Order: sequence, then C-alpha cells, then structure tokens
Amino acid sequence: MFIAIGSQWWSGSYQTFWVDEWLRDGYINMRASTLPEKRILVVDISESTLLRHPWPWPRERIVTLVETLLAEGAAGVALDIVQEEPADKDGDLRMAVLASHAPLVLAQLFDFSQQPRPLRTGHLIAGIPADKPGKAAIAHGFIGSHAGLHNAAHAGNIGVALDPDGTLRRIPMY
Repeated sequence: MFIAIGSQWWSGSYQTFWVDEWLRDGYINMRASTLPEKRILVVDISESTLLRHPWPWPRERIVTLVETLLAEGAAGVALDIVQEEPADKDGDLRMAVLASHAPLVLAQLFDFSQQPRPLRTGHLIAGIPADKPGKAAIAHGFIGSHAGLHNAAHAGNIGVALDPDGTLRRIPMY
C-alpha cells in the first residue's frame, strides 16, 4: 500500500512508469495459477500428421475438424489459416455455411510494412481497404479470404511485418 501511494508523489515519468509496471507485474503474478487452462484449447497439427497427410489439406478435412470441435462442445473455433483461394467445392460450401452461421472465426492477414507493392489479395471479411497505397490507417496490405467466404460473420486478424526483401520470416504479436 505504501508503495502505491508513494509512487503518486514520486516525480519523473520514467520512475512512475517503472513503479506502475512493477506493481502491474506483481499483481498479475499474484493472480497467476499453475492449473491448466480449460477454457481454451489450441489444436496444433503435428509433424507426424503432416507426414501422413501432407499440406495443403482439402477444405473438406478442415471443415470436418471444425464441425467435430463444435459438436464436442467448443463455444467457438478460430482458424489461423488464410483461405484466399477456393479449394474443393463441397468443402468450400460447408466452410461458407459454417462461417456465416456458426461461431467460426476466419483469418485474414494484414501487412503493416510499407512495401512498394503492398499485398492485396482475396476479400476482407470485415474492414475497408484504403483506396490508395499509403492511405491505410494501420495496415498497408492484406490477404483475405476467397469470394465464397465473404459472408462470414466473424474475422480474426493476423498481423505481419515483412522483411525489406518482401519475405515473411516472423510474426510480431500485434
């Protein structure tokens, strides 16, 4: 309590910032639990699965996995796979129906770097692309879903920063 009150009288923005962050970190650490999180499940595709079923997978397989998760009681499913091109017809149709009616979040990728030729493929599920390069509020380019998924109810954004040569090597945590 003394530290919290004392920090209000302490002058200097750097010192105040440090004390605020130290208090915040301490509070978070006090509330942290070693119990496993049961509300969130991350499904990762293992290397052995990819050896048996090489990528890219048919859309039908991905939709079946999403439907299984929802049938097993998942409150929602978010995919981090950008589906910019149509795939198998039946899988695309099932994905479009799920995306417009189920608690399914589809991914779209935003490019935050200023490239001479910004990424601009697919269709944004939500958001409006800038009419001219350089006019975007934050993102300068995007990779959206194919036109068949434009009625999706939910979209999640994956933000990237391309290296100067235009290659994606790391994904920042935006």
